[in-house]
Amino acid sequence: MTDLLRGPLLVRGIDPVDADPSLVQIRFGRRRLRLRRVDFEPMQLGLGDVLDAHTLTTLEAAAATAKAFRAALLTLGRRPMSAAMLRARLGRRFGDQAAHTVIESLLVQGVLDDAAAAASLRRSMERRGPMGTARYAQALARHRIDPDVAQGAIDDLDQVQDHVEAAVKAAEPMLRTLSRFDRPTQARRLAGRLARRGFDAQTVHDALHRLGLTD
Repeated sequence: MTDLLRGPLLVRGIDPVDADPSLVQIRFGRRRLRLRRVDFEPMQLGLGDVLDAHTLTTLEAAAATAKAFRAALLTLGRRPMSAAMLRARLGRRFGDQAAHTVIESLLVQGVLDDAAAAASLRRSMERRGPMGTARYAQALARHRIDPDVAQGAIDDLDQVQDHVEAAVKAAEPMLRTLSRFDRPTQARRLAGRLARRGFDAQTVHDALHRLGLTD
């Protein structure tokens, strides 16, 4: 590839990145690209090499992958995320090819783990109060947790949680806000709120009975 005013597009520099030894910076023409060493080294480029159209495209794709990799690590440093959700997010910003490369690399390294994402999601939701499995299942689907992992997480919640006790615990602060209403109205409104928290009809009925709102 050539620049009409400057002639062939040559590699002018291959420099280490002091802040991140896993990266290398390539200088050519007026441009600089940062690539992961694992992506750059197989290209076998040296100083003074002429970049053709194919090589330039490969460099640009590798630079997008490097940016996507950094963005992925920053995102996962804040909170675990499912592979599918992270793939979609990276794809929108850096393209599908870069997203695919990064996701596959993170899965191999064990950095990306849907089970950890499901556990983190559960902890976050439970900080806002007890919940039923239906609400958890909806959240797992919304966060694109792998279906098999999601089912395992739902089964675990089912096994360790006394759902009626959890519903009663969730209902108690709600009930305090309904004190001005008569008992049938309290029961009706509380049933709706518990249903929205993901508790099934039988659990809601049993919780209301335990709270003395049904016969």
